[in-house]
Amino acid sequence: MKSEPLVGTVVKCFFPSIEKPKAKAFEPKLKTGEYSASVLFVDDEQIVKLNTITMKDANLNIHGTTDPTKALELFKAAPQNFDIIVTDYNMDKMNGIELASEISTIKPDIPIILCTGFSDTVDSKLAETMGVNALIHKPLIPDDLIEKINTIASSEE
Repeated sequence: MKSEPLVGTVVKCFFPSIEKPKAKAFEPKLKTGEYSASVLFVDDEQIVKLNTITMKDANLNIHGTTDPTKALELFKAAPQNFDIIVTDYNMDKMNGIELASEISTIKPDIPIILCTGFSDTVDSKLAETMGVNALIHKPLIPDDLIEKINTIASSEE
C-alpha cells in the first residue's frame, strides 16, 4: 500500500488465478417438437430476444414484441394466428393483466401465461381470476417456460 497526503492511496491486491470454465451453449433439456404452437411473447427487449431464439430452437412458432399495445394490435388483426400468449406483468403503457383481459375479450379460450418478478403483487389466485392460465415467476428459465407451453399446448389438442 502506498499513501501520500493530499494525493491519494494506492492499494494493490493479488488474487490467485483460476482457470475460467468454458461457457456452455444452452441446450433445452426438453424433448422439442412435441407440440406445434404459435406464441405471442411480450416482455422487455433482452428477454424477448433470448426467449425468441430459445423457443424457435424448441420448434415453437414465436412472435416477440416489447410493446403491449403493438401485441394487442397484432392479436386483433389475426387472433387465429396465435395459440398461446406469454406476457410480462410489469410493462409500460399496459400491464400484463390488462393485456390478458383485452385479449380474452377477443378470444376467450386462448391460454395466457403471465410472467412476473412481483410475487407480492400478483399470485396464482389473482392471476386465475383475471383469466390467466399459468403464472411463472422471474427470472425466467427457458426450460420451465417451454415446459409450461408444451403442457398447455398438449392440453389444448
